[in-house]
Amino acid sequence: MENYNMEDFGEEIKNIRRSLKMTQRSVRERVGISENTLMKIEKGLVIPKYETLELLSLAYKLDLTAIFHKYRYDRSLETILGKIDEAIVNNRPDKLEECYELYLAYLNNNKNTANSPDWELLDCFLINAIKYYRHDLKDFQSREMIQNIRETMQRVNPELRWAHLSKTIFNMWEVRLLILLALLEASLDHYDISINILESIYGRFLKLRNQVVREQKVFLIALFNLSYHYHVTDQNEKALDIATQGIDYGREVSDFTLLHGLYYRQGIARYKLGMDNYMESLRYAVTMLEIMDRKKLAQLYRSVTLKSYDIEIQ
Repeated sequence: MENYNMEDFGEEIKNIRRSLKMTQRSVRERVGISENTLMKIEKGLVIPKYETLELLSLAYKLDLTAIFHKYRYDRSLETILGKIDEAIVNNRPDKLEECYELYLAYLNNNKNTANSPDWELLDCFLINAIKYYRHDLKDFQSREMIQNIRETMQRVNPELRWAHLSKTIFNMWEVRLLILLALLEASLDHYDISINILESIYGRFLKLRNQVVREQKVFLIALFNLSYHYHVTDQNEKALDIATQGIDYGREVSDFTLLHGLYYRQGIARYKLGMDNYMESLRYAVTMLEIMDRKKLAQLYRSVTLKSYDIEIQ
């Protein structure tokens, strides 16, 4: 059971069932999973099948595939995943390339897991993310990357229906790929497609915000980009709402890495809606960057805001 922490996963599943005041028997009666199978899962004796997790998700009204994802990797890979998210947040393609080398080394040392569908998703994500953040892409390159991502996701998840993303269950690597796909679509000015993708992730966030612990930064990335795309398409009330939700969530989970961007989006949305308190948000954005010693980016915020809106952030 290498790379699977089934004991802790089983304990969480048991706690969820008990919190719902359900017995193993009532679970069997509701979705057809035997008491013996559920007992083995709760004791960490077996790795549950995907179909079993889907049935339990229906019974508990939670996405257990996402919760299961938390327990799938050992600490060395978990460290790599954290580095990947940090590189994305800080727009560091050089760090993404380092992560790719670490990932290849990890696979080389764990050959028994090399054929996992998750690795195909991660490989696709890293290769395309490095291209996206490293290069000034031509339109044909963006289209090629979009096709590669869509084909990879469809191959790994044959049940995927692009027209019904909001009804599809995704694991967290599929969510990362979807965010990248949304950015690529936006680079081609396909904002309707991009927003649809990000809104499906937002819907997932609303369902899982209290269950998924290690993926908080991924949701913050999605919320920031959704707010920005609402801004670009002049949906300012939605831009404000999503930015505010992102700020509240970041403060709730003590993840401040994207709050400067969310405060900026909040401030611009307030300004465009004619609200008096827009400057407060813009000051927060710049101040947070200065606290993080990102003075060049803080100055860029000031100069872009002055040029675009004739607003001087004091």
